[in-house]
Amino acid sequence: MDSALYLDLRVSYDFAVGDNDCEVFGMVTNLTDRDPPVTPYHSVFEAHPIQTNSVLFDLLRRRYTIRVKFRM
Repeated sequence: MDSALYLDLRVSYDFAVGDNDCEVFGMVTNLTDRDPPVTPYHSVFEAHPIQTNSVLFDLLRRRYTIRVKFRM
């Protein structure tokens, strides 16, 4: 079975808004958009063979997240 290397990127910035703290961050998961390797795997719950192991590999491909957090 081939190995897989997934790269994630997270950038954040902290600043003050009045007397409160604020954090803004963005994240990209699976930056290189790498497909999972084909693996011989048998799903116990679905009772049939599947070609990828969702426990070990990222099946959702590239994802973007933007978040703002306020602390009072």
